[in-house]
Order: sequence, then C-alpha cells, then structure tokens
Amino acid sequence: DPDRPGLLETPARAARAFEEYFAGYKQDPIQILDRTFDETGSYEEMVILRGISFESHCEHHIAPIIG
Repeated sequence: DPDRPGLLETPARAARAFEEYFAGYKQDPIQILDRTFDETGSYEEMVILRGISFESHCEHHIAPIIG
C-alpha cells in the first residue's frame, strides 16, 4: 500500500539520498587535486597512503559503490 504512513515520505527520502550520493559532482576536482605539501626535513622516501575510502556510483544498476 503506497499510501501507508511508512511509505508516504519515500520519494523525498530517495531524492535526498541521491543528492548525497552525487554530492561530489558539485566539487571542483582541480581544487582538490591541486593541493600540495611543502618538503620538511629533507624527507626523500616514498609516502604511501592506505585505508583511503572512496565512493562512486554504478549508472547501470543505479546503486552506490563504496569502498
């Protein structure tokens, strides 16, 4: 029953969810990727970052991809 109380606000909730899923499209990638860091203390080793989360979207399945 689409008129039952638990479903009445579903379209609005779904719209808000998709706004959150696609929020990254409003960000400027150049501004994010252009960030650099100054050298400190003559550090010459490679820096490896791990545990970086990512979010994307599968346009075929209309589903978020989170990793």
